[in-house]
Amino acid sequence: MKRIVVTIIATVFVLVAVVMVVEYTHESDLTAKVISISTQRYTFGDKDSFNTSYKYIVATDKGPLEIAPDGLMASRQFGTLQEGKTYRFHLRGYSIVLLGVYPFIIEAEQEVEREQQNGGNNEKL
Repeated sequence: MKRIVVTIIATVFVLVAVVMVVEYTHESDLTAKVISISTQRYTFGDKDSFNTSYKYIVATDKGPLEIAPDGLMASRQFGTLQEGKTYRFHLRGYSIVLLGVYPFIIEAEQEVEREQQNGGNNEKL
């Protein structure tokens, strides 16, 4: 019985490690328009040890993204994104909406759009 429990626990740890490695090594690029930027605050602890952490979610027309203000996934563009603007994002990670996990923004470069007079087509510069 102990052997089965140890095997299950070891398997869970290995699966979590594999998911974390895959999550933090997958990189992709996405061009999207920022709809809104929201802050999620998490507080935990007791009267002797109390901590607050923040998670910044960028809602785009292509789905939610996350900004890490510090740590391993920190973004240099933290605080510079503007609602209504279109950006070319360099991302790391996958979107697992049911778990509240979204790709992290590593870099963001603003896209400049210009309306053409003939037909109203958008031309990216």
